[in-house]
Amino acid sequence: MKVRVYCRQFREQSEYLYRIAYFYLGKTGPALEAVRQAACGGFKKMEEPDSGRTFKLQITRSMLAESTINQNPNRYLTALYLRHMQKMEIAEIAYAMDIPEGSVKAYLDRAKSNMRQDTAGIGSEVRRVTAIEIPPELEEAVEEGCAALTRRERSSSRRKIWKFCFSGAAIAVLAGLLGLGIYSGLQRDRENGRE
Repeated sequence: MKVRVYCRQFREQSEYLYRIAYFYLGKTGPALEAVRQAACGGFKKMEEPDSGRTFKLQITRSMLAESTINQNPNRYLTALYLRHMQKMEIAEIAYAMDIPEGSVKAYLDRAKSNMRQDTAGIGSEVRRVTAIEIPPELEEAVEEGCAALTRRERSSSRRKIWKFCFSGAAIAVLAGLLGLGIYSGLQRDRENGRE
């Protein structure tokens, strides 16, 4: 996947990702920073498009794997949110949360059981996630993350080019030395043949 395509798709999912980050972190600043980090760091974790996993699913997994997100996990509500609000299948949730499918089913059952006992508590949490207002700074955070990713990838490309050029130059020098050695050897053989 190219950086340009990745950034375009990330922008399309940025509000969704911000809601997840805010859900875990509870504050705008840390949630924006988590999105910024995910924009820059998620690129290396993307699988090939033909892997069968959607961009949204892969970037969700990347976002949930971020250390800042996992400091305050609420797995029951995450499973519930992804299942009912994002319409993900059990296997997709398991992939996104990096847990077995059986754990997802258990989390969903526990969340539903807790909702029956405490409808106002968990129900309000799920409503809170869906009602999170998107701050105007989100676009700037996404652009900063994508810009950092672009700079990093350009720098990486330059290093690869320099490495390739240096390797090519080294091979050319070695080939030249080898050729010079062969030529010198032939000259010596001719001189020895004349004597």
